[in-house]
Amino acid sequence: MEEYRPDLTDRRLDVIPAPNGMYYETNFVPGSGITLDWFINTFVRKDGEKLSKAFERIDEEAGKIRPGCDDVMAIGLLSGSSMPLISSLRGMWMGFDWSHKQGHFYRALLESFSYDFALTEKRIEALYPEYDLNTVKIIGGGAKSPLWTQMNADVMGKEFHRLNREDVAMWGAAMLAGSAIGLFPDITETAKQHVKVEKKYLPDMKMNEIYKKHMELYKEYTVELTDFFERIQKLGKQ
Repeated sequence: MEEYRPDLTDRRLDVIPAPNGMYYETNFVPGSGITLDWFINTFVRKDGEKLSKAFERIDEEAGKIRPGCDDVMAIGLLSGSSMPLISSLRGMWMGFDWSHKQGHFYRALLESFSYDFALTEKRIEALYPEYDLNTVKIIGGGAKSPLWTQMNADVMGKEFHRLNREDVAMWGAAMLAGSAIGLFPDITETAKQHVKVEKKYLPDMKMNEIYKKHMELYKEYTVELTDFFERIQKLGKQ
């Protein structure tokens, strides 16, 4: 971004300096990957089963469940929220009954993380309306899940591009170092030459309309439940 604009409304964004006098808007959802690993290892993974196989199995089950997770919703921030800062927030599932299965609880976690990302993207659009945010590039462990990547595209209503590199953090650091010594005069062009789009996920706008209503509920209850989490934690310290 060319201008520093703090998120004083939702406090979902951190702004850090970027090269050439630019700024980089960032958000951190703490422990999303750790939470999913915890869920798989605690409730899904069979003895001797590879973690990747367990993920594939539960992804397949969760993929058969309709958006909105048959009325099950979750808070997947087991260690609290960092943006906005709500340190007392903890995990929760709600709305489940005897008809819900393992896949519902897993999908509800995925949907909760997607809502967090989409709410952040909406704040960027609100703060920087002059930018066209039509595509999102996705990397990391979550990008390996077609279910979750498509879910993100549907929730956000944006086209998602999965990239072909997994070493992006190291590559980014190398490019910055190379730029500092004059090896890469244009970081943007260098990145374009060495990072390619592996797969594109187009948003289903019908699904987007369903997710919007759930996302507003998610935004509301993560704030309203803060007091209850604080009171529970105080009880545990007595």
